[in-house]
Amino acid sequence: MNKHVLRNSLIPVITILGMLTADILGGSIIIENVFSLPGIGKLISTSITTRDLPLIQGLTVYLAGIVVVCNFGVDILYSVIDPRIKTKK
Repeated sequence: MNKHVLRNSLIPVITILGMLTADILGGSIIIENVFSLPGIGKLISTSITTRDLPLIQGLTVYLAGIVVVCNFGVDILYSVIDPRIKTKK
């Protein structure tokens, strides 16, 4: 029973965990500003206030890359967990 039920029930769990991972890695702006921690979130907020556009663009691309990598990892885990889900070649 675990074999059949677990494979089908892990798909939504992996989806939520992937979105949470991307949110935690990309959503550090609020935490770093509230607790005044140094990091990417603090760097983004100071670059917005000083209008440093190239830095804002670079950090936005970096955070978007993190989200893309997390979503790609989730897609790979789909095919590992459930063999019925396959990528087309």
